[in-house]
Amino acid sequence: MNGGNFACRVRNAMITLMTSLTNLITAVKDNISEGGSYSVESHFELIMMQSSLVAGNLCILLPFNDNNNAFLAPAGKLVQCAGDIFVLSARALESKRGDHNLLSSSMVRFSHVITAINDGGASISVPVKHWLSDASSYDFIGILLNDSYSEPTLSSSAKCKLDMLTSIAKSAPWSITREPFNLASFREICANLCSVQNDTSRRLLGVKLIEAFIVGRKAYVIECTSERIQHNMELAVVPESFCHLLQSALKDQSSAVRTCAVTSFGSLLVTDWVVLLSHGSFIGSASSLDWTHVDSILSMCTPNGERSGNVRAAACKAVGGICTVCVGSLLSEEGLEKAVPFSDDFVVAISTKVCSKMEKALNDKTVSVRSMALFAIGNTSLALKDRCAFLSMHRMLPLVYACMKDKDDKVVGNAIRTIGHVSYFVYTPEFLSNEGGSVSDDLKLYGSLLSNLTGKVHDVLCDATGETSRELTWKQRNSAKKHAWGAATTIGMLLGHSHLLSHFDDSLVESALLQLFRCIQLHAFINEKVFAAAVNALTALPASLWQYISTTNSNVTACGLATFFNFLESPQRKAASSYQANVERLAKSFILIANKRDFYQMFLLRENLPFSIDFLYQWLISCDVQSSTLEQVVDAVTSQEVEHVIDVSDIQIFLSRTVQHNQLVQQLVQQDESMQPATSDDEDEL
Repeated sequence: MNGGNFACRVRNAMITLMTSLTNLITAVKDNISEGGSYSVESHFELIMMQSSLVAGNLCILLPFNDNNNAFLAPAGKLVQCAGDIFVLSARALESKRGDHNLLSSSMVRFSHVITAINDGGASISVPVKHWLSDASSYDFIGILLNDSYSEPTLSSSAKCKLDMLTSIAKSAPWSITREPFNLASFREICANLCSVQNDTSRRLLGVKLIEAFIVGRKAYVIECTSERIQHNMELAVVPESFCHLLQSALKDQSSAVRTCAVTSFGSLLVTDWVVLLSHGSFIGSASSLDWTHVDSILSMCTPNGERSGNVRAAACKAVGGICTVCVGSLLSEEGLEKAVPFSDDFVVAISTKVCSKMEKALNDKTVSVRSMALFAIGNTSLALKDRCAFLSMHRMLPLVYACMKDKDDKVVGNAIRTIGHVSYFVYTPEFLSNEGGSVSDDLKLYGSLLSNLTGKVHDVLCDATGETSRELTWKQRNSAKKHAWGAATTIGMLLGHSHLLSHFDDSLVESALLQLFRCIQLHAFINEKVFAAAVNALTALPASLWQYISTTNSNVTACGLATFFNFLESPQRKAASSYQANVERLAKSFILIANKRDFYQMFLLRENLPFSIDFLYQWLISCDVQSSTLEQVVDAVTSQEVEHVIDVSDIQIFLSRTVQHNQLVQQLVQQDESMQPATSDDEDEL
C-alpha cells in the first residue's frame, strides 16, 4: 500500500478521500451535538446532503473483498459517524432541542449512508454490516426500536426510522435478536402496527416489517449453513411472536397486506413449521396435525378463497416454498443429508392437498397465478423425488404439458422447467410393467414432450445462425432464449429415462441429442445459459443411454466426438472454459463406445466441425486410450471413405506416431517383465 503501481495508488487515494470525508462529517456531528447555530442554514443543509450522498455511494460502490479489505476500516468510520449523527438528531428531536426541520433533515440525509436504494429496494452495504455487528451500533439500534410508531400521523423522522428498521431487519436480522430487550421492542412495534384497525398503510408497514425479518432470517440461516459460520438467531421467535399476526393479516381487507402475509409464510423455516403443525414434536400422523395455517394459504390459491389475482399468485409461490422445506431433505451442519422431522404420511397428505389446489390454479384467468402454480408443482415434485413415490403427481404431467401452449411466455417457461421434475413420477423404472391403456398414452405424451422441447432449442439456434428470419421483438427473443435453456435442461431429464427409448423411433432421440450438440458447436454465438444447460444436460445423462445409442445405426456418437474435439481445440472456447472439464468427460465417454464406423464418420464431419489430426492424436495419448481404440482410429484414418477429407501428410504423421507409441508401450511391457523376480520350483514346495 506504499505506491508503486496504479491500483495501489488508487486505493491510497480512496482511503485518503474517505478519511477527509469522515473529518467533514465529524464536524457536522460536532455542530449538531453542541446545538450550534448556523449562519446560513441552506449551506449547512447542502453540506449534509452532499457529504452523506458521497459517503453512501462509496460504501455501496467500493469493493470490500480480500484484495481491497483496506477500505473496510475507513468506510466503517464513515458509517459510524453517520450513525452517530442519526442518533444525536433523533435524541434532540425527542427532547425538542434545536431546529426541528434541520434535525429531521439530518436524520433523513444520513440514513442514506446506512441504507441504500437499489433496484427499488433498500439494502445495507458491507461496511454497515460490519458496523452493526459492533457494540458501537447499539445506541443506533436502540433509537430505531425506541418508538411504538403509534401516533395518529407518522412524522418524517418516524417514517425514516421505520424504513431503516425494515431494511436492517431484512439485511441484518441478527442485529435485532442479539439482545432480548431489542427483540421484545421489535415484537411490540410489529404488534402495534398490525393492530391499527382504521389505517391500512400502518398495517401494511407492520406486515412488511415482519416479512423483511422473516426473509432476512432465512437468507442469513442459509448463509450460515453454506459458510459454516455460527449465528445467534433465535429461530423459535417467529412462530411464537409473529405467526398469529400473519394469520390475522391473511384476512385483511387490503390485498397488499394479504400478499405480504402469505409471502412471509412462504419464507418460514422447517423449524417454524414443526412448531406450527405439531407444536414442536415429531410430525407423525397427518390427522393429528394442526393444518390451520397450511389450509388457509392453500385456500387462497383459487378464486373461491381469494378474489385478488396478485394474492393468489403469492399464495401459490408460498406453497412452493413450504413444500421445499417441509417435504425435501435437509442438510446437516457437516453438509450431509439427514432426515426431515416429517413422516411420509404427512408428505403424502400435504402433496395431495397441493395437487388438488394447483390443478385448479393452472386454469386461473390471471397469468401470474398460472405461472406460480407451475412453480409450486415443480418445487413439490423436486422435493418429493427424494422422499417417496407419489401417484397423485402422475395426473399433473398432461396438465403441465398443456401450459406449454399458454399465450404468456412466463407460463411457458415455468411449464418447461416443471415438466422434467414431474416426469420422474410418471416414467418410473416400473412404468412399462403397468397394466392398462395409460402406458400407451403416457408414451405418446413423452414423445410429444421431447419433440416439442427439441423444437424450442432448434428455433433459438436457427435465430442465432440466421437460418430463419422470425420477426421477434426484443422481449420475445429474450423469452425464446429462456425457453431454450429450460428446454435443454428438461430434455436431459427426459432422456435420463433411458429405459423408454427402445419404444421410440431412433430419429426422435437422435434429433434431441443433435440439438444439444449444436448448442456446444454454436457456443460463441448463443446465450451462455443455453450452452451451459446443454453441457450440463449431456453430462448428467446415464451411461445406459450412451450404450443404447451405440447399438443404433445413427451418427450421434460421431457427431458428438466431432463436436467435443472441435470445442476443445477452438480458440473461441476461452469464454466457456469453465465447461472444458465436462466436455472432456463427455469425449472420454464417447471414445469408449465408439467403433470404426463412428470414427470415420467423425472424420467426415471435419469439414463442418474442424479439428486437427495432431490435436486428436495428442488428446488420445494424453487420455491413455486402449490400444484397440487407437487401432480403430488408425483404420478409420486410412479408410477410403475419408481419404478426400484428410491430407496424406496428416495420415502419415498419425501412422508414424502410432507406430512409435506402440513400440514404446511394448518396450515398457518388456522392461516390466524383465524386472519381475525369478521364481524357483523349490519355492513352491512345502
